[in-house]
Amino acid sequence: GEVSHRHPEVLPGGEAILFTAKTKDISSFSQAKIIVQRLDTKERRVLVDGGTFGRYLASGHLLYGSGPSLLIAP
Repeated sequence: GEVSHRHPEVLPGGEAILFTAKTKDISSFSQAKIIVQRLDTKERRVLVDGGTFGRYLASGHLLYGSGPSLLIAP
């Protein structure tokens, strides 16, 4: 059901990628999913359901947008 993938970022160590995935049932990227996927096994985990443009911070936090807000999660 994913129709678009955006904002990829290779995570430190080069073993996984962080990106935003939009599904066909949502109208806005602010409602998308932020996903981390291992590059070797292709294993995925949804980190945020309802966010976009996830960015890994050196502190280990995830910075992302949701609607008009900018959020940080551990």
